[in-house]
Amino acid sequence: HYGGEMVGMIGLANRRPGYDRALLDALEPLFQSMAGIVAAVQLDRRRRRAEDELRASEERWRTSFERAGIGLAQVGADGRFVEVNARLCAMLGRSREALLALTYRDVSHPDDADLGTPVLQRMAAGEPGEAIFEKRYLRADGTPFWTQVSVAPVFDADGRFRHTTTGIVDIDQRKRAEAALREREAAFTKLADRVPGVLLQFHVDAGGRTTVPYA
Repeated sequence: HYGGEMVGMIGLANRRPGYDRALLDALEPLFQSMAGIVAAVQLDRRRRRAEDELRASEERWRTSFERAGIGLAQVGADGRFVEVNARLCAMLGRSREALLALTYRDVSHPDDADLGTPVLQRMAAGEPGEAIFEKRYLRADGTPFWTQVSVAPVFDADGRFRHTTTGIVDIDQRKRAEAALREREAAFTKLADRVPGVLLQFHVDAGGRTTVPYA
């Protein structure tokens, strides 16, 4: 036994004089030494197995993190990048080393630099929950582009804030298309309102029902 747990068995047999308590008491130090050795071997095996599982888990996480189709970052309570993936580096046009020396404010459009500050402060204070919002970042050449940002906090086993996991999706083309569509709609409305007559838009669905989306 070791620490109250049975870690192995030793069998003694065929001793001509037999066995008595005195002999067992004499062998007890040997048993305890052997129990300590067995326990140490078992503990080392468990430690090695746990380390192997941890390395495998970290490798799976690293692979998923790096191969993600969106920009991913871990951001500390001070706003500094703790970790970034290759996709985010490509989006911002900066190396990993360069980004890890900056905060998210350093690569944000000046008008949007503090959009995430209340979110980060709330999460750093221990409040759970995810936040999603849109903001503009700056590429290395100063070109702004629109993104959709999702932020979730990560806490340790004691509930202390460690960092955020932040996903960044480039939505610049969509935002530009929406802006162009609004401009075309505004120009069409302005033109249509000046037409000296009636302008109608008809729509007939598969069932033959007619609607007038615009007049």
